[in-house]
Amino acid sequence: MPKATPLVLILVLAVTATCLSLRSKDTRPAAPPPVLVTHKAPETPAPEQPVTPPRPETAPAVAKVTPRPWPQAASDIVPDTATIFGTLDNGFRYIIHPNSEPPKRVSLRLHIAAGSLMEADDQRGIAHFLEHMVFNGTKHYAAEDIVPRMQRLGIAFGAHVNASTSFDETIYMLDLPDLAADTQQLAFTVMRDFGDGALLATEEIDKERGVIMAEKVSRDSVNYRIREQQFAKILPDSLITRRFPIGTEEVIKSAPRERFVNFYTRHYTPERMTFVVVGDIDSADVRARIETADFQSEKIAGSRRFGRQAGALQ
Repeated sequence: MPKATPLVLILVLAVTATCLSLRSKDTRPAAPPPVLVTHKAPETPAPEQPVTPPRPETAPAVAKVTPRPWPQAASDIVPDTATIFGTLDNGFRYIIHPNSEPPKRVSLRLHIAAGSLMEADDQRGIAHFLEHMVFNGTKHYAAEDIVPRMQRLGIAFGAHVNASTSFDETIYMLDLPDLAADTQQLAFTVMRDFGDGALLATEEIDKERGVIMAEKVSRDSVNYRIREQQFAKILPDSLITRRFPIGTEEVIKSAPRERFVNFYTRHYTPERMTFVVVGDIDSADVRARIETADFQSEKIAGSRRFGRQAGALQ
């Protein structure tokens, strides 16, 4: 057999490698990846269940307010153990303190944490004016009836006797001469009305404008003007210098009813109120009276009928 040349050997090896490669290649299509199958039992209809309708979303009658802490909570001075400090769900606070001296006497105070500093520019004087207006007709007492009723029962009435207004507070005051049931009933009802029962009738506002202007004129003394200048010098950038409680002549003479309603609605709210009862009392009875006399409704009364005028008593 003749000896193969190197070129022939190279060709033979190339052909052999090509054949082996073709035989080893799998020309069948690749199998698809395995599919996981979950075997389910035949579905059978579930027995009918009673359908529970969705609950209607009803808001609570009174929105609970986070109570303001009492001052003694951050003090090392322990309050008198005889004093009751309470807070209703709407934020309304009360203090009850029994004191038998003088006998058969009770003092009531309703503190509103709102004064002239809360006024808008076009309300300057409204906080003080409003203090007068709560005595000029409420949902339980007509304008011409409330003061005579108090006087007949011996409750003192007069300038600076029943109310006062400052930069950051308004205080209503009633001192009862006895413990008679009708005296207490009137006092608690009146205090309750002060909270949100003022009618703020337009005709009563107009009648009271002259009274407020007379008070403004009486305050316009040398001492008062010096005080204004002192405030302006010491606190030139403070709102206090522009919010003296007596207000401005323009607002006193012409502010419409809507400005009174706005201030009353925005700032006479339960969480700003503290009711104080001190005297020859049974603390438990007073507490029950406060907690059951509708002091704890959302806006104190929950229904302000500001659209109604004088004479439209509820």
